[in-house]
Amino acid sequence: MSAATTPINTPEAPGDFTSPVPLLNGVIVYVGTLLAITAAGYGKPAADVAGLRVLGVVQPSSLSSVFDNTAGGAGAMSVLTKRGAFILQNSTTQPVTQADLGANVFAEDDNTVAHSTTHSLIAGVFLGFYNGDATQVIVDITSLAPAASA
Repeated sequence: MSAATTPINTPEAPGDFTSPVPLLNGVIVYVGTLLAITAAGYGKPAADVAGLRVLGVVQPSSLSSVFDNTAGGAGAMSVLTKRGAFILQNSTTQPVTQADLGANVFAEDDNTVAHSTTHSLIAGVFLGFYNGDATQVIVDITSLAPAASA
């Protein structure tokens, strides 16, 4: 296809949802947690592990809020994720501080973010503390497209 030479009607995808993400074999993911993808494109819980990218927050299906693919092969089950601003837990070992406002924060696990981690898996941009509570961090994962963690 060639570049446009006149205005076009580009449909907008509904919401900030991703297409269904096939899960890696042997994993369990929970609604409301950060989902990361492997280099092969399979979803798994976010963790401070090399080679992952955060994709979004796992959304419920009409059938489940827990997605157990421990007995299935890679891709046997899929989940939807949503992007946006979410309230996550702050690390107790490498906490996000006010000085991190507007900076990237990193996934310590599937529901905790940190100022820094070993593998620097970007969870999103720190927008502030929820209701002034330093244990709850508002993180924007709307436009993540980071390189895989080291």
